[in-house]
This record gives sequence, C-alpha cells and structure tokens, in this order.
Amino acid sequence: RILTSRLNLLEEGKTRRLFDEIKPEDLLRRTRVQTNLKVVLHQLTGKRVWVTGAAGSIGSELVRQLLHLRPAALTLVDFNENGLYLMARELEQVQSRAERLRSVVVRERFIDLKHAGRVEAALREDRPDYVFHAAAHKHVGMMESHPHNAVENNVFALKSLLQSAAAAGVMRFVNISTDKASDPVSVMGA
Repeated sequence: RILTSRLNLLEEGKTRRLFDEIKPEDLLRRTRVQTNLKVVLHQLTGKRVWVTGAAGSIGSELVRQLLHLRPAALTLVDFNENGLYLMARELEQVQSRAERLRSVVVRERFIDLKHAGRVEAALREDRPDYVFHAAAHKHVGMMESHPHNAVENNVFALKSLLQSAAAAGVMRFVNISTDKASDPVSVMGA
C-alpha cells in the first residue's frame, strides 16, 4: 500500500516528495523495535568490552563510539595488522585530548579468529563482559569466488568464538551482520 502510493508520486514526476516522505518504518515488515539507549549505554560504562573486526568499517566506528561510554577496558581485536595499529593510535589521540577518556584501558589483540586456541586464551585472560562481533568477510563477489574462506571465517570462526566467549563467562555477545538471508542467492547470504 505504501509502495503503491509512492509509485504514484513517481508517475506524477514528484520524485523529491517521494524520497522526503519515506521513513525507515515504511520499509520494515515488522513493528519497529524501540531501544532505550540510556539503559544500554549505562550498562557498558565501567565494563570490559571486546570488539572483533575493530579495524573494519563497522568495527572501527563502533570502537570510536564505545570509547565515549568509558568502559573499563576496550579491546580491539583484528587480524588486519595495519588497520589495528592505526585504530589504536586514533583512540590514543582522542584520549589525549579528552581527560575523561584517559581512564579507559585500550589494548589491541592481533588475532586471527580462526585460531580457536589463541582466541580462547585471550578471552580467558581479558574476561570481557561484552563481545561485539563485527569481524567477517564482506565482499560478496570475492566470497563467491572463494566460498571456503567465507565459511571458515564467517561461520566456523563465529561458532568457535561463541563457544569460547561462553566458556570465558561473557555476559553479552552481540553479533553484527549486514546480510539478510531469508532467500539466499549467494554464499554470503547462505
């Protein structure tokens, strides 16, 4: 119904109005979930937080925002050596300019998540309260050409990380995914 009325505007040449009126709720096929951000943000203050894929597009933005919530420790986990180094240096600069953020212990963990033993040992040592898992191969075309890499990294490494996190007593595990796999047509969707 909503889409039909929008298409009628297109036919009338009123494209600007079409896009101005579209809200995210119009595209959802479910009730919008309301999150009480104050409660969520307060839960992270003073906690130990791990972010996998911390040097990636989603993970890097996540760690930038998490730093301002002042967790006790913020651990950047990635296997991209240069990206991890640069992300840690960026957070150091932010901390040097904001005294209230200097108490946050920021550390890097240069770990390939496919190495379960190393991941398990690091989780036992760090004992994070929260794990935000943003590490994944994301280029659909590349993964179509190399499906074994997609499965090893995006499925088996995730499963192993979940098991290790549970064994280490992680309170909350948040898996971040941008894929919708209701009718998968690609390796990534599957």
